[in-house]
Amino acid sequence: MKEEEIKKVSDDINDANFNNLLQWNKSGVVSKVEILASNNSCENCKSHNGKIYSIGDAIKNKPLPCKNCNNEVYGYCRCTYLPVVE
Repeated sequence: MKEEEIKKVSDDINDANFNNLLQWNKSGVVSKVEILASNNSCENCKSHNGKIYSIGDAIKNKPLPCKNCNNEVYGYCRCTYLPVVE
């Protein structure tokens, strides 16, 4: 994949993750999110797997994309948020 294609895919994933946060926040049902790393994520991303954030903290601090992602296969962070419903 070319560098500009990688950037486009990465930007699309990051936009989708952030839009999910905004929608879940609006719902009033989801109060927290959990980070899910894929099986072929880099070790840095895997270290974030299972971490839970309040929606407000996730929106404010943007833990995704993982800051030090070094995924050699895809070239971008593939982590996503899962809604936590209590």
